[in-house]
Amino acid sequence: MLKNFVTEGYDFEKNMSFIVHSANTPVLLSSLLLNDLQLCQIDISDLRKASNSNCITLFECKRKYFPSKSQYKRLTATADYLSRILDMEVKIKVIFAKSNKLNYS
Repeated sequence: MLKNFVTEGYDFEKNMSFIVHSANTPVLLSSLLLNDLQLCQIDISDLRKASNSNCITLFECKRKYFPSKSQYKRLTATADYLSRILDMEVKIKVIFAKSNKLNYS
């Protein structure tokens, strides 16, 4: 049962990665660096071009539940860190698995 849960989560994240990265420029963030800084690993991230600036969007993939308070705090710290070092806007979006459709919160 746990194996199915993990496999379904992996497949969901892989499918969402394909959808998000097909529409925008993928951004690779080092999990080693983020862990060393005690920040949150990112499931999916992309670069979007706005009218007068660029924006990085960090996506957290969830099957059922919102991120915990501690996870959301680390996600926010990660967004703040990236915003400061890259000097650009960074947004956080949570993607929920629901009927195999892309659902943003």
